[in-house]
Amino acid sequence: MVSHNHLSTDDNTSSLTAEEQAELEQLEYEAAMYDSAASAADPELAASLEAKAAKAWERIAEIYQAHGIDNSGDPEAAPKTNDPTILTIAQADQLVDDVAQLLPFPTTLDADMGGTWANQIYFGDQIDESTGCPIHRAGIDPDEEDPVWWLDFDRGARQIISDLGPYTSVTDVADWIIANTTGGES
Repeated sequence: MVSHNHLSTDDNTSSLTAEEQAELEQLEYEAAMYDSAASAADPELAASLEAKAAKAWERIAEIYQAHGIDNSGDPEAAPKTNDPTILTIAQADQLVDDVAQLLPFPTTLDADMGGTWANQIYFGDQIDESTGCPIHRAGIDPDEEDPVWWLDFDRGARQIISDLGPYTSVTDVADWIIANTTGGES
């Protein structure tokens, strides 16, 4: 796993636009997630995740360099810009996509348009005719105070709530989903 510096509030970040600050927060979150997932992944997947993390860290450095800001401080001393209890829709969507790619059964991603607006993983052979999506789903809700991964079976007739949060390795989340399903069915 590659170690990287976190964004520092000691630097003069006032020259950053709101869009750049939001991008930095998103990039740091993604890079940390990829780094975390890479540590638990098989070598081939780990290399791919580390490459994604490296790209995110490179972009962070580019943004800071463009503003003449030094972000080379001690990563342990620098506060993180992302709060583990806050999860954006974009972050949730990225996590859902990463987990879905690790599942050994067919999945469909679809946004929860009546709730969080975040993508969810739909799976299983039975299709809900009203939505066109399978009747089983998994996800993590960005609007929760402490977001955790959940499974919803048979259109919500049965639910399993995990203690796995947004910083849990996507490999661990996929393993949890697999352990609680049988070939994509409940």
